Amino acid sequence: MKTITIGNQKGGTGKTTITISLAAELAKNAKVVLIDADPQGNATNTLLKSVNKELANVLYGECPVDEAVVPSEISNLYILPTFSLSPKLRTYKMNQAASEPFIMCDLKEELVKMGFDYCIIDTSPAFEALEENIYQATDEIIPVMLLDLYSLDGFSIFRNLLEGFQKRKKYMPALKNVIVNNCDNRKSISNQIKDEMEKTQYKLFVIPSDQSFQRAVNAHIPVQYVKGVKKEVTSELEKLAEEVK
Repeated sequence: MKTITIGNQKGGTGKTTITISLAAELAKNAKVVLIDADPQGNATNTLLKSVNKELANVLYGECPVDEAVVPSEISNLYILPTFSLSPKLRTYKMNQAASEPFIMCDLKEELVKMGFDYCIIDTSPAFEALEENIYQATDEIIPVMLLDLYSLDGFSIFRNLLEGFQKRKKYMPALKNVIVNNCDNRKSISNQIKDEMEKTQYKLFVIPSDQSFQRAVNAHIPVQYVKGVKKEVTSELEKLAEEVK
């Protein structure tokens, strides 16, 4: 099972919608589990109508993984959910995550036994103990950024934090792909930043601005299932899924 974490240090980049879209794209040809490790629970709210048990119940040892993982309405796509604005996951992050550095690695082993081909993890815009535990169980990290100076700074901070993580943990997930979201080529600053990012060692996947993302959130479905979504959006998601396979 390959584990891919979508992360960044800056919020508001569309990380969760991209996470859902990538998971749904991979689920067209594989069995995929999406772990909602963001206490806001936005991925869960998008894909599930109700939740009985959540990630925090598993982390606290209150239930086994297979009792918390539930199927979504998308074929082959399952979710290990988090209640919206979950106080339980926030409490775990603050009080217990630092003392259990390998808990996500253990959780990953249980998901392998359940026959999943891919695990996609949505994280909060933070770099704390829980996020570090997730990165230790991650094969590849894919940041999501916007084409503005704040996102560029956030990406630089994120890379620096990952370097510190590597020194402490003696482990570094692959970081080779970067998603540039909500790209508007009419803005000169966007083109300038994109040009600078294209000079780096990272492979860029450029998702154009499209109102279909908001419609997808409102309809509680991945963007590629929205009628009228731009072909450029679906094409880039397809390329991204092929890249991470």
